[in-house]
Amino acid sequence: MLIDKAKHLYKLKYNKLDSQHNPDFFDADIDELLYEALLDYIEIFYSGNNFKQFKFGFEVTQQRLDMLESFVTPYSLTSPSSSTEFDFNKFSFTLPTDYLHNIRAFSTHSCGDFIVSIETHDRIDKVLLDSFKQPNKGWKRSVGIINNNMLHAYSDVTLDNIKGEYIKVPQKPFSGTYNSIDYLNGDSDAYKIGDDKVDLEIPDKYGDIVIDMAVQNTSGILSDYNHAQYLNNKLQTNT
Repeated sequence: MLIDKAKHLYKLKYNKLDSQHNPDFFDADIDELLYEALLDYIEIFYSGNNFKQFKFGFEVTQQRLDMLESFVTPYSLTSPSSSTEFDFNKFSFTLPTDYLHNIRAFSTHSCGDFIVSIETHDRIDKVLLDSFKQPNKGWKRSVGIINNNMLHAYSDVTLDNIKGEYIKVPQKPFSGTYNSIDYLNGDSDAYKIGDDKVDLEIPDKYGDIVIDMAVQNTSGILSDYNHAQYLNNKLQTNT
């Protein structure tokens, strides 16, 4: 969605901005609010967790994945470092810098494709000691964890590659009208006046949901309960 369109709709939906009731926000503020809502959108539709109580009703997994389609990115990792842990080979692959969430991971091997089942840190020790869940070349099964932008895969055979798909971190939108805080604090690569605009990284068909979420977040920041409740009900009705 074009950033200018997103800002226009944002102001239109939150009609108390730039009025006697509330002052207008700067472009930098709106860009930040839109980006926060975009990150919320990804987290909610990836996990199904209503952590900000937007009250969506997404029982259908495929619907959620469809709404994240523009963030799904394939990857292929090679050249891992290796070590031994729990009597298994541990292969450590560096993930892309924009990695956010795993969708699926597998390794291509001469014995066939090995599924890499990503486990949580509090479960990995138990899984590696469980004969029904631990890595097994006969079942073409390996397990892994993700830590510090690394994917660590455990296997009883050599895994020299990992392929799959992940949810990427969206690019932060930029109106092109200001020097960002990062730039003012010495990051020469950060957004600055004269740089091209960066659109809101969401298709128009879902952009309206992100904008509604941004407005609801703003209502919460400004303690506008009635407006926040109205948008909460609207989001629940439209999804």
